[in-house]
Amino acid sequence: MATYMDPTQPPVPGSIGKANPGYEVLVVEPGTDRPLPPNTPGEIVVDMKIPNIVMRAYYGMPEKTAEDFRNLKLHTGDLGRMDENDYIYFMDRVKDYIRRRGENVSSMEVERQVSDHPNIKEAAAIGVKAGEGASSEDEIMIVCIPEGEAPDPVEFTHWMAERMPYFMVPRYIRFVETLPKTPTERVQKVKLRDEGVTADTFDREAAGIVVKR
Repeated sequence: MATYMDPTQPPVPGSIGKANPGYEVLVVEPGTDRPLPPNTPGEIVVDMKIPNIVMRAYYGMPEKTAEDFRNLKLHTGDLGRMDENDYIYFMDRVKDYIRRRGENVSSMEVERQVSDHPNIKEAAAIGVKAGEGASSEDEIMIVCIPEGEAPDPVEFTHWMAERMPYFMVPRYIRFVETLPKTPTERVQKVKLRDEGVTADTFDREAAGIVVKR
């Protein structure tokens, strides 16, 4: 409800529109709420211009209210960007985007690209730690349900490298029969992150595959 596409103007492909009258929509740096320049990925936050058009609290949930309404703005948990003309583009959920070697990577974009492979039925991209300790960098891992026979991981890696920017190509590949899901059929990525790099996971760096810029 916070955004709309003006029906009197040509549609903007990929955009969810501009802020609806009555709403203020911003893209801010996650964790600091610092407003970000145009086309810089950040968290989408919403405030109201018309009283009570946005709720101010969750009933009986003060801790959740404090978390989601920091600085008197509703933090949507959505990752997006805003262009120079104030059009907003949804990219991912903030908790699911992956920070890899200075680049913000949308897990949804990785999944979209990977799912184009004829032998991939479904895929989930997650960030996993490349080393020991909380400060170590994230690496991209793709967990896939194959369609028929699973592709060879080496050939699959080269296939992805031909279609993705080098920083998006997953380091880790794992094939599974099923993905953990919620009752509403959303993949429970937190469970995949908890499992991390398992014994049956392919590591392209260990295999000596170098993805060039």
